[in-house]
Amino acid sequence: MLRPDERSFSGSALRAAVLAVGMALTAQPALSEDRIACSVEAVDGRDARLWSQGMWRGLKPGADIARDAIIITGEATRAKVTCSDGLVLTVGVGTEINLESLAGQRTGRVSQLVRGVLGVFSPRRLREGFKIRTPVATASVDASQSLVEYTPEKGAAVFVRDGSASVASLSGASARLAAGEGVSVDASGDAGPVKTWGQARIDASTSALGFDWSDG
Repeated sequence: MLRPDERSFSGSALRAAVLAVGMALTAQPALSEDRIACSVEAVDGRDARLWSQGMWRGLKPGADIARDAIIITGEATRAKVTCSDGLVLTVGVGTEINLESLAGQRTGRVSQLVRGVLGVFSPRRLREGFKIRTPVATASVDASQSLVEYTPEKGAAVFVRDGSASVASLSGASARLAAGEGVSVDASGDAGPVKTWGQARIDASTSALGFDWSDG
């Protein structure tokens, strides 16, 4: 038979165990909410591929974007990727992008633009921000609508339609872009001056993106 002090200890231990289980169950939704889920919202065209979890497949709406997923679009195909925190990526024609840490935990969100053009829309300031790397420059975008271009022959260019973005070139130069401004970084990594882009220059880039980027 248990003494009164032993019965009291057992009851306390049981209550503590129940409380701990309850706290763990309560914490689970918070952990799931801390993860970012991304998927393909739309594909315009027929020539696009997705590398995910060790295999290539055709890119289709509804496909989940896992960590280190790669999207390649053909010369007449575009795609749109949306994330649970509101981030939207538009993959332009003739583009290859490694989405690296786009989805998953909210830490160090980075994607690598291998070639082509990428549109980025963030409706609000992201907790960790978002970076697009190219071999010659890195763009950091947050609470903005920006696009990044890269080709091995010409280098990179970054343009901000709305909001602002920061650009760091391979040579060590940095720039802060406001709405309507762009900067080019040549194939050697040297950055040019920040300029206000003319409409013809803007149209040449946004037409490659399509979707809502072509709406003005």
